[in-house]
Amino acid sequence: MQPKRILVTGGCGFIGKHLVDRLLDHSHNVVVLDIVEPETVHQNLQYISGSFLDAKMVAQATKGANVLFHLAATKFPQEANKEPILDISENIIGSAQLFQSALECGVERAIFCSSGGTIYGETNDTPIRENQPTKPIAAYGVSKLAIENYLSFFGRQGDMKTVSLRVANPYGPKQNVRDVANAQNAQGALTTFCNKAILGQQIEIWGDGLVERDYVFISDVIDAFMASLDANLDGHPINIGSGLGVSLNTILSEINHVWGAKLDVKYLPGREFDVSKNYLDINRAAHLLNWTPRTALRHGIALTLEHLRLHS
Repeated sequence: MQPKRILVTGGCGFIGKHLVDRLLDHSHNVVVLDIVEPETVHQNLQYISGSFLDAKMVAQATKGANVLFHLAATKFPQEANKEPILDISENIIGSAQLFQSALECGVERAIFCSSGGTIYGETNDTPIRENQPTKPIAAYGVSKLAIENYLSFFGRQGDMKTVSLRVANPYGPKQNVRDVANAQNAQGALTTFCNKAILGQQIEIWGDGLVERDYVFISDVIDAFMASLDANLDGHPINIGSGLGVSLNTILSEINHVWGAKLDVKYLPGREFDVSKNYLDINRAAHLLNWTPRTALRHGIALTLEHLRLHS
């Protein structure tokens, strides 16, 4: 793989910092655009302090880049539901502005971190394939789908190849448990539960705990992102997940098995924007990216618990 100049928006977030570290390990020159200071210092890393909503910052960041990874977002799912108009004005318009700048600056490939957990909506047809209907019931999923479509639109205006990676529910070391706890969403549930188990705090479950989600370990997610750098594809949405549906009750059972302590669990009324079952068909990723996840759930939980124990 030839070294590239790669722009990562949101490069200081959970997925972003893992991705940046891997890109640097592969000798790429990385530009991070984020409002948060990076943890990594490296001779091949340039940090631009700012938001992807700032047109001047975006123009500066995209100049000379070969590849764009767009990971930045301003809203968690619950927040987007409360303020959908703000979500539209920030995330959809901001992303379209970013893609236009990337096209104008000659970016060769743009990769968007979309949402496999919210974009499809309610369905009993699982595992969910990329060609199934997309009927998101949450504002967060609506905006992710719109951003996917705008990415494809801008890609067709020139020679910029595009791909949207529909990531399920990533978990693992370095996930910000304060953010995911405040967000109260399934994406951060597993790591939040692990953190509360270590601290001996009560774990709150919305509903009966039978809601099924697809949890994928962070290193596997990064493997998929790296594979998308040079894969021969353009315009494809690709599911990135474990391919398995796991209930919240099963997550609690697995944490209890690894941690070896009884968990304090409180069940609360369910939430209207939570779909009952969501896990992804990952055959397209296997075919187009030569990618499959390698980390079993129990092992991923053990790694997450150990990291949290050492850093709590």
